[in-house]
Amino acid sequence: MPKGEKYLECFEEISRFADDLVLKMRCVIHENEADDEPSTHIVVGEENFVVTVYWKLEGKLAHHFTGKWKVKIDLESIGTAREYSSKPVEVDMKPCKTDEYQQKFILGPGDVQPDPGGTVYIPAVTLTAIDPCGGEGHMWGYCVGSSVMFTPALAVA
Repeated sequence: MPKGEKYLECFEEISRFADDLVLKMRCVIHENEADDEPSTHIVVGEENFVVTVYWKLEGKLAHHFTGKWKVKIDLESIGTAREYSSKPVEVDMKPCKTDEYQQKFILGPGDVQPDPGGTVYIPAVTLTAIDPCGGEGHMWGYCVGSSVMFTPALAVA
């Protein structure tokens, strides 16, 4: 403060708009990219399948968030089979967006390597916010899906 300037008492108020801020998520496994063929609970080794993650930020303050979302999927094996983790995908935040965000992860034969006889996996999705300066955090979310069995690819005779 410059010499001789008097200190003024100041008051601020931040609106309670954040009280209704909600992050909603869901995850769907399909057997095709068009998302019109729901997956069974058994994925045969030759099949492609798609994990689609949907999320939406709602509330009066949702318009003020910029930066990116970082989303990824993991398949946790029950047993000794190798687990699967996707690479994280970054999606730009769109402050005026009113519908859901979505990100598809397409997995093909060989991406998941179950043990002989098949392996049950539990799918999980993680989501975090990245601020415009590159810092992670302040909003996080995860979903755990129902278990799915993967079989090894069938041998062609």
